[in-house]
Amino acid sequence: MNAGTKKNIEINIDYVKTLSIETLQEYALKYLTILDKKKQWNRKYNALPNIKIKQRIYYYKKHNIYHPDYNPEGLIEKRLKKKIN
Repeated sequence: MNAGTKKNIEINIDYVKTLSIETLQEYALKYLTILDKKKQWNRKYNALPNIKIKQRIYYYKKHNIYHPDYNPEGLIEKRLKKKIN
């Protein structure tokens, strides 16, 4: 094992019960900050115009829905709600 690597510890409920509250708070804070960074990155990534188009093409092809731009071979014609004035 290299000098800089950590030991592989099996994490289970008994191991977590032995940890101090400070250590648990530190791990939780680290985990939540990583989740927040991932959410921010996903929002930026999914807002890109080329990604939006890829997602729409995938949706229409997966569900076999007809759309003139995204899936002209689709068999199901999607009906949109009409506004009643």
